[in-house]
Amino acid sequence: MPCLTLVQNGKEEITMNIKEYTKKDGTKVYRANVYLGVDSLTGKQVRKVITAKSEKMCNTKISRAINEFEKNGQTVRKVSVDDFKDIAMLWFDSYKLGVKPRTVQIMQTRLNNYVLPALGEYRIDKVNSIILQQIVNQWMINASQPLNGAYHRPKGKGKDFKINFNIVERIFKHALSLGLVKDNPCVNVIVPKVRLESTEKKVKHLTAEQLKIFFEYIGALPKEKYTNELMTGLCRLLVASGLRIGEAVALSWSDIDFKTGSVSVSKTTLRAVIQSTPKTDKSNRIVLIDSKAVEVLKHWELFQAKYFMSIGKGKQELVFPNRTGGVLDYQTMRPFLIKWLRACQLPQVGFHGFRHSHASLLLNADVPYKEIQERLGHASIKMTMDTYSHLESDNKIKAVERFESIANF
Repeated sequence: MPCLTLVQNGKEEITMNIKEYTKKDGTKVYRANVYLGVDSLTGKQVRKVITAKSEKMCNTKISRAINEFEKNGQTVRKVSVDDFKDIAMLWFDSYKLGVKPRTVQIMQTRLNNYVLPALGEYRIDKVNSIILQQIVNQWMINASQPLNGAYHRPKGKGKDFKINFNIVERIFKHALSLGLVKDNPCVNVIVPKVRLESTEKKVKHLTAEQLKIFFEYIGALPKEKYTNELMTGLCRLLVASGLRIGEAVALSWSDIDFKTGSVSVSKTTLRAVIQSTPKTDKSNRIVLIDSKAVEVLKHWELFQAKYFMSIGKGKQELVFPNRTGGVLDYQTMRPFLIKWLRACQLPQVGFHGFRHSHASLLLNADVPYKEIQERLGHASIKMTMDTYSHLESDNKIKAVERFESIANF
């Protein structure tokens, strides 16, 4: 039985046996139960089982484990933070405890697509204002590139790069509070304004005339097909209520009152999983819908019951389940929507475009911003005004016409 003696700090401290084992398939492995020492943080003894295909490899892995234990301050817990990525993930671990899953997902995407590729490998104490300025400038250059007819910007070329820089600022503030850096290099960075192509709209939406074309088209699609019937009801509800697509997919039939024409919103979905709370506190709301939307939903309810009965299932709780009765992954429906919009020669607005269309129609019908905010479930009226004020094209014309009618001087 091989025996290994290790010397640490000039003293012979560790002697252990390396045992040879024969596996069922006849191959041999070497294993040792290594005593690393007493953990400096917990005060507990630390042992680690080392396994290797040869005695020599086992000796190497034992030495490596002991050296790593010593290098890490005689603890198995990571306490050192060297790279920007280390402090970024430390900040992110704290951040995600206080936000909703969807917000965590968005932040994770921004970290992975922008922040970490640019700064992840840098030592946190070596990042200076010049490095950050160069990174921000490159983000601006990427964001200024034209879409060339594409609907979405390529990964890494988003126009809202200021949000990414704000994340970097927050990470450095966290590092500063932990004493990992002496100052915040973000303070001296100038964030340039992005020059967007003039044809790029802030909000993608459909006009009343375009919506009429779209619903006439899907109304002429073959009936009695599950996808066609589901999408007809879903799209009609979205444009009639202004709900987020995740909120609509999370609806149960008990959330809809056909007598009053009201829809109660209290849930949302994330990756086809229902979340018990919606996006914000203001997202908990009751939205009234028009009689046409009620009529379409009643038709969908009857079709849904008939369909699931035909496959041996009873009445479904969800308003828009998938074909098997589970939570609908609305991304699987997006290709149908885009196909139909293209067939109508309409802008490819996506599901969220119906929400924007709802807001635009209300604005041009002189509905107050406060009412629109409540229907959309925005956290503040400022958010509603900042997002949709430029869609009041009809109101601008009405304002001039009204002025002309009273300007008799």
